[in-house]
Amino acid sequence: MVTTRKKRVAMTEKLKKDVFMACVVRVSREILPYGSFKAVGETHKIHPRTVANLWYSTLKQIPGYQPNTPLDPVSLLANVPETAFTTKFENSGRNPKHDRDMLLQEIKNIDPTARRTIRSLAGAVGIPVMTIWRMKQSKKLKVHTMALKPKLNDDRRLNRLFHCIAMIDKNTINSVAEMTFKSMYNEIHIDEKWFFLVRDGLRCIVTQDEPPPKAISVSHKSHITKVMFLSALARPRFNHTTRQEFDGLIGIYPVGEIDMYVRASHGHQPGDLKWCNVNMDRDLYRDMLFKFVLPDVKKKMPIDNNIILQQDGAKAHLPDDDPLFAAKVTELFGDPTAVKLYTQPAQSPDLNVNDLGFFNSLQSRYYQTAPKDALELIEMVEETYKNYPAKKLNRIWLTLDTAECDESGHQPKRRQRLHNPSHEKKSSGTTKPIATIVGCNCRGKHVSTRHLG
Repeated sequence: MVTTRKKRVAMTEKLKKDVFMACVVRVSREILPYGSFKAVGETHKIHPRTVANLWYSTLKQIPGYQPNTPLDPVSLLANVPETAFTTKFENSGRNPKHDRDMLLQEIKNIDPTARRTIRSLAGAVGIPVMTIWRMKQSKKLKVHTMALKPKLNDDRRLNRLFHCIAMIDKNTINSVAEMTFKSMYNEIHIDEKWFFLVRDGLRCIVTQDEPPPKAISVSHKSHITKVMFLSALARPRFNHTTRQEFDGLIGIYPVGEIDMYVRASHGHQPGDLKWCNVNMDRDLYRDMLFKFVLPDVKKKMPIDNNIILQQDGAKAHLPDDDPLFAAKVTELFGDPTAVKLYTQPAQSPDLNVNDLGFFNSLQSRYYQTAPKDALELIEMVEETYKNYPAKKLNRIWLTLDTAECDESGHQPKRRQRLHNPSHEKKSSGTTKPIATIVGCNCRGKHVSTRHLG
């Protein structure tokens, strides 16, 4: 007969306190009755000898305790030290051969390019690879990814600074309370993005006896089916006129046209529909603004004046003083200043909500739908865009405020680690309201979020 060994119970600090309290409760007539260790052990599923060792070792740590003396439960609980139940698992085992503090100091003196992998770092320091691995597992070392950043000249950095300072609410500059950024309820951010049918390195979970899925074959990575979209986003809010929530989704529009196959192939028949991409130029961009963006702005935006369309400085985009755009705005809104174009600072994609986080979030969502061709890709991207949560979109706008706060504080680095309001811990059982305003002391050191009550 094969007997299985019982799993050893980890003696945590809480379990030690519970076991000791159970023994103290059983003290009667100034003694611990016979059989108490066995009863407490059965209750907490540990061996009676473990209970006895914990009981006697704790009594030895009580100041003034003498063996074979009457036990007073009140005195025991009052005089037991706080460190009596401390559990330090990291102090077990043999002493390390290499001093960790000295290794950390030596690692700091090594050039970052020589410590890109665990093996290269171990060779540079002259210690085993497993030592570096154990230090990484114990959180003494961490992996940092260094991304390429655009190099800004002084003029472009100054334009970024002026843009971020202009976003601060002028009414709060001289106030006693902290300065806050504008609500940006009159801004609409527009930008283009390529969405691919598949991407290289997709992962999926399979069972142990299941064959892997069939790989998708393409002649070249540049031949992967893709569609360009033009996205327009505003900030979500509550529309007091219609008494409804405005989700901030103006629209997302594919750039191209639908055509038909003329000849038969193994994948289609004559007359089947197909999607043809079209190069984005200034005429097409102006045409899409006139046919899609501006009518949707007039239809969906809660306000109809002083609207700003923020775009990047691509060659296909319109200049801020385009006369045809002003004429179209006058035709739709009756006022040439109702909607204005604004070109954001150069090499500053983080100042546009689409590039800051919306495109990545939308792409990760539509990848879960597994489209088969370009037309399904367009349908699923539009459906994902339509169902995008307003609260998530509002968090991206708040992150934009924190990016502007870092830039307005003359930070020496090109990019700082942004404070994401969505990462704030939420207390259990409470519903946190939507944050609307981000405060800034214009030094990049303090960021606070204000909420609607």
